[in-house]
This record gives sequence, structure tokens and C-alpha cells, in this order.
Amino acid sequence: MADNTVGSRRDAQAMEARRLGAIPLLRSGESLSSIARRLNVSRQAVFVWSRQLRRRGQAGLRRRRRSGRPPKLRRAQLAQLPRLLAQGAEAYGFSTSLWTTQRVADLIWRRFQVRYDRDHVCRLLHRFGWSWQKPARRARERDEAAIQRWVKHTWPRVKKNAQKLKAKLVFLDESGFSLLPTACKTWAPQGCTPVLWHCFNWPKLSAISAVTPHPRAHLRLVRGTIRSAELIAFVRHLLRQIPGLIFLFWDGLNTHRSKQTRAALEQYAHRLRVYRLSAYAPELNPDEGLWGWMKQHALAGHCPPHVEALEHSVRLAVRRLRRRPSVIRSFFHRCPLSF
Repeated sequence: MADNTVGSRRDAQAMEARRLGAIPLLRSGESLSSIARRLNVSRQAVFVWSRQLRRRGQAGLRRRRRSGRPPKLRRAQLAQLPRLLAQGAEAYGFSTSLWTTQRVADLIWRRFQVRYDRDHVCRLLHRFGWSWQKPARRARERDEAAIQRWVKHTWPRVKKNAQKLKAKLVFLDESGFSLLPTACKTWAPQGCTPVLWHCFNWPKLSAISAVTPHPRAHLRLVRGTIRSAELIAFVRHLLRQIPGLIFLFWDGLNTHRSKQTRAALEQYAHRLRVYRLSAYAPELNPDEGLWGWMKQHALAGHCPPHVEALEHSVRLAVRRLRRRPSVIRSFFHRCPLSF
């Protein structure tokens, strides 16, 4: 008869320890009923233990490893599967490089003529150290060689020059907010999908920000599109707030390269040096982390009724961010550039 346990959880190690603890009681000649009461088990369980002890000794009461159903894939096939998956789904004729459990099951059938259920494929992938993840997006126009040259050669030279001149490093970027909320997961009863009520026609609230490794964060909100005038005003704000020489890093946005912007920046050449980051490489700009934190954490699930409320919420989120310098530092830690 199966062992009884205290509570509903079956702990194999505790059950084994209890069986082994019954050995001296059984050998002492104590009655089965008395042993059952002392160990809080049934008399039938103690009877089975006594019989196993007589037949097989102490080994008869030890925990036995459950063999289970033998695996369908041989050991050599299991070792080969991670190498096949590392080539990407497109290498096997799929339309994208993303792996799903159904695609992995199809691959196993094609290569090894073994059928696996999708749920078992999930457990199999966990054994390989894989997990269910949201892929990062990358532009097809990226020049990986140019990005690596910027990271390995341009950036160390610029950083060394900044240290020599005691210049402040500032990373600038633009983004936008709207009344359309960023949906996030929440708890709800099964079968009852929660609903976020929001405005369907939403005005745009543009934002321009800058972060420094000190760490500090600067932000300005603009109704509509950010043009050269708003960008120049924000750069002047940075020059007022940050003393000394500034090394400013940004991408190749048209506003950054306009004649009006270049003419205005020439007036501050004695305090400002501008560097353009590699094209289509947002991961090089730590300021991207600010936008990700704002939208995925600070404002996730937030449904403001109008743009004024949205602007107020953004400003409050930035104030909270400024009181958490460790979060701003994390933007730089996740960046492939060394600081």
C-alpha cells in the first residue's frame, strides 16, 4: 500500500528517510500498530516495509529511481539537435528564423522520423537551456562591419579623448508617446480576458531626452513633431545644465543633420562636439534604455484620458527615474560600449 504523507505534497526524500527510520523499530520487535502510530502511517505500510526488510534488507526500503518511458530519440540524436536548431529555422525552409514548438517537432520528424508532441518539445528545449523569449528587432539595412568598427576603433578613441579633455558624455535620442497604452500582463480569472479602455483617436506627444553616465537624465516634451528649433532649444538646455565640454552622441536623424541644426551648433563649437552613432544600431545609444523603461515599466497599462494627463504621467515617471540612479546606470551597462 502506498505511503501516507503529512499534507498533500509527496516528498520522496522525506518518505525514504521515514522508511529507513522504521528499521530499528522493526528489528526491536515492536508491534506494527505501534510503529504505524509513531510514524503517522498506516499499519499496512509498515507491514510492506517489514516484508521488504526481510527479503532485501535495508536496500529494499531505499528509494528506487523511476525509469519511465524510454526516450524516442537516441543519445546521439539528442546531442545533434541543438546544433541543428542553432542554424535557424530559415535553413530548413521556414519563412522566418523564429523557432516554435511545432517547427521543432517538424524538424525532428524530418531528420529522425520521430514524432513529438508540441508540449514535450517544450520540455525538450528546456533541457537544452532554451527559453521562450521575445526577439530583438534589427534593421536589414544594418552594416555589421561598420558597427563593429565604430565599437572597436572609433568609440575607444573618442572615449580616450573625452577623458583627456575631461568632457562629459551625453547620449541623445527622440521618441513619442500616445494615448494608446502599452499592454502588459495582469492577473484575471480564467476565461475572463481583462480589458484596457483607451482613446482610439490619439494625438502624438513627442519627447527628446538625453542621459549621461554620471548618471543624469534630461527630458523635454513637444506637442507634435520635433523639428530643428525644438532640438536646438534642447541642446541649449543641456549646455546650461551640464558644465564644461560636452561630447554629444546621436543617430543620423534628418533633424540632426539639417542646415539649421548644423548652423546653430557651430555657435557652441567651443563647448560642444557632436558624434554620429552607426546607422541602424540603436543598441549603441543608452538613451534607448530610457524609452524602453518608460514604456514597458513606468507607463505600462496606463490609459490617460487626454494628452494633458499623458504629459503629466510622463513627467512624473521621469522624476521617479531621476531618484533612481541605479536604473539610469543600467542603461549604460546593457550597452555594448564600455564606459
